[in-house]
Amino acid sequence: MADPAVSVDSPALARPAARFAFLDGLRAIGALGVAAYHIERYDPLATAARRIVPEWLQAIPQHGWMGVQVFFVISGFIIAHSLRNVRIDWKSGPLFVLRRYLRLSPPYWVTIVFVTALTIDAVKQLDDNSLGPIPSPGVYLSHLLYFQEIVGDENISTGFWMLCIEMQFYALYALLLWAAQRLSGVGTIPKAWPMILCFWLPGLMLLYCYHPNPFVETLMPDIEHSVWAPYFFGIIAFGIVTYAVLERWMPEWTFWSYAAMMLARLVIETAKYQTFSKEICVGLLAGLAIYACTKANAMHRWLNVRWLQHIGRISYSLFLIHYGVSWIVKVMGREITGDNPVAAVAWLVLSLGLSLIAAHFLCLTVEEPSARFARRFGEGKPQSAGAAAPRIGEAAATR
Repeated sequence: MADPAVSVDSPALARPAARFAFLDGLRAIGALGVAAYHIERYDPLATAARRIVPEWLQAIPQHGWMGVQVFFVISGFIIAHSLRNVRIDWKSGPLFVLRRYLRLSPPYWVTIVFVTALTIDAVKQLDDNSLGPIPSPGVYLSHLLYFQEIVGDENISTGFWMLCIEMQFYALYALLLWAAQRLSGVGTIPKAWPMILCFWLPGLMLLYCYHPNPFVETLMPDIEHSVWAPYFFGIIAFGIVTYAVLERWMPEWTFWSYAAMMLARLVIETAKYQTFSKEICVGLLAGLAIYACTKANAMHRWLNVRWLQHIGRISYSLFLIHYGVSWIVKVMGREITGDNPVAAVAWLVLSLGLSLIAAHFLCLTVEEPSARFARRFGEGKPQSAGAAAPRIGEAAATR
């Protein structure tokens, strides 16, 4: 998660093992929002709890899904940072994608096994289809390749669609960075106009195709817009543009123009179609927050609260494991206290707490070892002599 970040070891950074504390804080908030959203949305017990929870309070978890957009902006920013010293070629590009695959997949596979076991038990023992059908071999294969959204297979667990988009984005970013570097000549830092050509313009065009977009839906009614991954790349591209501007690969006007076009999309859509894209609004605010934090030289200070930083550290594991853990807790809770609304609220809160504990252990036992294993495949070609050192130098980033 979501947003995925990568490990970076750079001699230009003062604290090579440190983290972008502000991004970890944002990641924690996003992951908590997504987990709360799923716990509050899906039965058992969610409907019972709503009978006594005020509507204004229900609105908080019900909008937690917007944390996904925060993950996307962070992804663009961090991946741009992680490859700032790499010259993309036939070897370093595929190695980068392989590292990301090896980094993200082990906890994802563990979650697949976990949710499959729950699904089999629910279907065969409880006659409960709330977790979906038992997956077929073809569904497992599409998940292994992160193609499930492309081929139309149902996701084994809630939120897996985002990982599908992330993996597609990593491959696309490596390809576009290769193009920008070749257009710029020798070195790893692309010039301004290739960055605008390869990232700013495509990102902006995809932003205007972003779901929901009534015009695009009218033009192409047979396309399933909500799962067509390129619609999300416009938000990710804003994270790339934010990083590129802060590193002075692109002029300041490109950031503010991109932000202005995002705002224009919101205004036009609201006025013409009476719909408001909360996804784009949250993406815009996330990019502006990262920009302001970096300008204030506060990337290691803002949101640097211990408990928030820990949740940021385990946010990917929390994103993966919370749905299965919360389902177990809510099913057991319903058996013990029935649909009592007061007890239902307590079970939902307990679901989130136990999800955090499970995420902690998944991170320690699977996620962090897989990250160390992925780093064995190297970081690609080092930055050439004389290239500019990174300007965002408070801390290195890790997922």
